[in-house]
Order: sequence, then structure tokens, then C-alpha cells
Amino acid sequence: MRILNFTLPLILSGALLLAGCYDSSNQITKERKVKAVTFTSEQGVKSELKLDDGDGHITSGFNGKNTHQEVRELSVEVTSSTYLIRTENKTYYIPTTYMLEVLD
Repeated sequence: MRILNFTLPLILSGALLLAGCYDSSNQITKERKVKAVTFTSEQGVKSELKLDDGDGHITSGFNGKNTHQEVRELSVEVTSSTYLIRTENKTYYIPTTYMLEVLD
């Protein structure tokens, strides 16, 4: 289990090269399945997406200004300008100015 905590400058400097999904020719990562993703806005608002824990309930909620959501499918792809976070029902387009933490 690894936690990758990165912003775009670290991605472009090869932080994802160690994870085996960084393509230096076009600075885009391949989509990969992950266990959890937390993204934090420039204002400090956190949103967490994580795989269903198998208890039979898909949960979500708010803790102050922060949110969390369980999902059945979760993957991440990084382009030069956007983090693409995909679930079974939705694609999130997150600006690379946000901090992204990935548990794979």
C-alpha cells in the first residue's frame, strides 16, 4: 500500500515514474485503479473518494466543509492541466492547482 501525495510540479518531475505510469513523452499518465483519492482545493476544502468497504452500504457525508463518498469503482489519470478522477457514475475534472493524495 502506497500513498502518493503530489501536485503537478512533482508529477512532471517524475513522481509517478516510480509508480510505473508516467509517460515523459507527452506528460500524461495512464489511467489506473486506486483505493482512495483525496483532493484539497486552494482554500483547504477536502473531498475524499474511496472504494466501498464491503459492508453493503455506499456511504457519503459532510464534515464541516469537507466531504467523503464511497464508490464501487475508482481510477485516476493525470493530464498536463487536469486530474481526471473516474467513478462508476461520474468523472471529476480537478484542476492541477489542487493537492491530490492517492492511495493505490
